Amino acid sequence: MLRIFGRDVLPFLGKRSIHELRRPDLLTVLARIERRGALSISEQVRSHLNQIYRYALVVPASFTAQ
Repeated sequence: MLRIFGRDVLPFLGKRSIHELRRPDLLTVLARIERRGALSISEQVRSHLNQIYRYALVVPASFTAQ
């Protein structure tokens, strides 16, 4: 998954904070992957992004600022 994120996600999203990213940003990333015909990769990325955002919701902001 690190290889996929390094190739398909991080170059597009850059070094922006998770708090700066919006749904259209993430949907654009997924659409770019789908246009290449890599539907299973797109689903894996969607699933991992979902897990990352769910985790970010439950972690206190003071914990992430360290």
